[in-house]
Amino acid sequence: MIRSTFATLVMFLIIIAPGVLRSQERDSTSLFGFGTLVEVTNSTIVFTDLLSSNSEPRTVIRNEQTLAFGCSFEEVRPGTNLHVDMFESAAGLVARFVQFEGCAPMIGIEGAIRSINGDTLRISSGLPLPDGVPDVALLNDATQISDCSGRPLLRSSLSVGDQIQVGGINNGSVIEASYVVIADNCPEYKFESVVLVSKRNDGITVTLENGVNADLIFGIGRPFEGDSLHTFVFSCDGRMLSWSEIETGSTLRITYLDYPNAPDVVLDAMLEDGCPKGFSGVVARVSASTVDVTESDGTTTTYDFDLSTQILSCSNRELTWADILPGANVQGAWIDEGSSKKLLHIQLIDGCSYSFAAEGWVIDKTENTITIRTSQDSTLVLVVDDLSLVIDCNGMVDRPTQLAIGDTITVFYRQERGTFYLDLAQIMNSCERSKISGVIVSANESTLVINVGYETKVFLVNEETQLFDCAGMLIPSTSAIEGATITAHILDRPDGYVIGSAWVDVNCAVTGIVSGPIVSYQDSVLVVSHNGEEQSVVVGDITIIMGANGAIAGRNDLLIGRNVCAVAQSTGTTSIALQIILDIDCSERGVTKGIQVQGAVESVVDGNVVVTVRGQNMMFATTDITVVQHKHQGSASLADVASGSSIVVTSERRLANGIPVAESIVILDGTSAVDNDAVTGNGIVAYPNPASDALRIEGRMQHGVDVVTVRDMQGRLVLLQRGSRSLSLQEVPVGAYLVTVQFSDAVVETLPLTIIR
Repeated sequence: MIRSTFATLVMFLIIIAPGVLRSQERDSTSLFGFGTLVEVTNSTIVFTDLLSSNSEPRTVIRNEQTLAFGCSFEEVRPGTNLHVDMFESAAGLVARFVQFEGCAPMIGIEGAIRSINGDTLRISSGLPLPDGVPDVALLNDATQISDCSGRPLLRSSLSVGDQIQVGGINNGSVIEASYVVIADNCPEYKFESVVLVSKRNDGITVTLENGVNADLIFGIGRPFEGDSLHTFVFSCDGRMLSWSEIETGSTLRITYLDYPNAPDVVLDAMLEDGCPKGFSGVVARVSASTVDVTESDGTTTTYDFDLSTQILSCSNRELTWADILPGANVQGAWIDEGSSKKLLHIQLIDGCSYSFAAEGWVIDKTENTITIRTSQDSTLVLVVDDLSLVIDCNGMVDRPTQLAIGDTITVFYRQERGTFYLDLAQIMNSCERSKISGVIVSANESTLVINVGYETKVFLVNEETQLFDCAGMLIPSTSAIEGATITAHILDRPDGYVIGSAWVDVNCAVTGIVSGPIVSYQDSVLVVSHNGEEQSVVVGDITIIMGANGAIAGRNDLLIGRNVCAVAQSTGTTSIALQIILDIDCSERGVTKGIQVQGAVESVVDGNVVVTVRGQNMMFATTDITVVQHKHQGSASLADVASGSSIVVTSERRLANGIPVAESIVILDGTSAVDNDAVTGNGIVAYPNPASDALRIEGRMQHGVDVVTVRDMQGRLVLLQRGSRSLSLQEVPVGAYLVTVQFSDAVVETLPLTIIR
């Protein structure tokens, strides 16, 4: 059975909605929406959002820059499916563009034709139709009728009993059909290695893997003109082959469409004859001209070698045949050469750092070894030596002695003559799994019950839990904090989710909003005409000045007559501006909390970091949970934040005295207390690590990058990129990986990577 792309996406979202909601609403409002249109006005777009836990329609701002695709804002009808891309501004969420599925509600159903009456089809669906969805389709002159391969058909091709898919506009009583697809003869994509029996003008005859001969036709016209193929046939090195190069008896790897009631169609093919094949295993025996390799399944294969065979180390340094000894772990490639297997290259991977990876938990420990039970339920014994390194999930360096029985860990290791040596272990026990916000329903010394918006959940509290109030002071988990808003970092533990650290909105200062045009600004005092009255606020080091688009502005932007929205905190007779947003009137609106600034460090005193941004000083407080990282060298500490350093500071909240709290600090220059060579074990670095959306490779800058690969814990390739030091990780799932970089001088460097979001 087939469905339209949009219908499939809708069903997929409905199925995964609970997981999507939890992952998206832990941190902030989703910046994209998917659902159906309720209303469009000159300034707003209202729609029901399948990606939101709130059952109420969602409203976003529409402005003159908002783009519409698929239909215009003036013509689109309520109920039409849409996708909204949004961004946060000081005024709220603004729609960047909207993709409509046509100008009216579209719907897709499938089933068998029960009756045909002129232009009307009555359909018998195998599943109950949702309320309001009719089982009658009305055809018109614009209705496209096709088979499932897209070939156009005449209306006379439709018969009672045909399995069809219908899509179109739902008018309540009928579906005005935009398309009808006859689904009786839908093909299945297949991939097989076959033997070429014969070549024909309209296709080829092959022997399939099951031993049956099959006639395959080409999908487009004649297969060749002269010696040039219209259907692509490639060699294994990617070269397009001519028709004369493909001989009867050749082995082809083909992609074809297997039709139930029509000739099968070949789409493309690759000539497998002469293609190299890979191997990996342990050297069992070496002679003057052969090597026997035992693979993981226990089979031993003999490979021939000669002077053209390349012998390489794991860093692609050339070796001699004397370096290949029984018991060595190797990998390589070979080709058939008559009755023998000719060795093209063989690579020694014994002693290569980070050659293998696994995840599991520690079940035993001695002075020099650790034993883990892997996620594949096997036992792995690793020798700990002077090169072994242990880090936590934030990349902070620890010592192997800190590993304990029961720890959940990710390990990278090497093999030397059958012995496994630990390169790096990452302790995952305290790794943050999520971040949630909500209202505390109840609290005691062992649990916090929090309403997170879409449900009420129970979280554990233990000796590691740190709860901070607005003054940055530690507070206990008691009934006194019930009803307060909380933002918490959650740890995944065997006995449940534990609150790691959290901000609780108690003991917070009272703030107010001053909004209107600027009357004057002199000697750090800003005067604003608020509701017809002049009000004064002080602009100081704790004041954040922003444009309406969220960009950091300066004090020289505080010009007479310019509208501002100022969030002010009263201290006695003085009001101090915490945040000033230019060019908006927010007397009835809130303001954004999160900010990110980049500037030079003016000073670091008593845990407060003063940063110079656009000529003004801005002060940020640090706490025990402020994360400090060096852009190039990983984890750092506040001691590495030196005067003159360039840093990026992210802040989401303030202390009771109004000072913004640095949630994270990234040092863009200077040095870190962590020696990078100790962390990576080689001459390159990757930052940030842990990473989220992107990764940058630094080091060995005198050489170009040929290939960068990212592999998961099972060794599967998840990303490959050529010729660039910057990688996009947006499509790579959260987890532990191994990054391998091959440089233009054939040197290969490897290091571990953790992806978090």
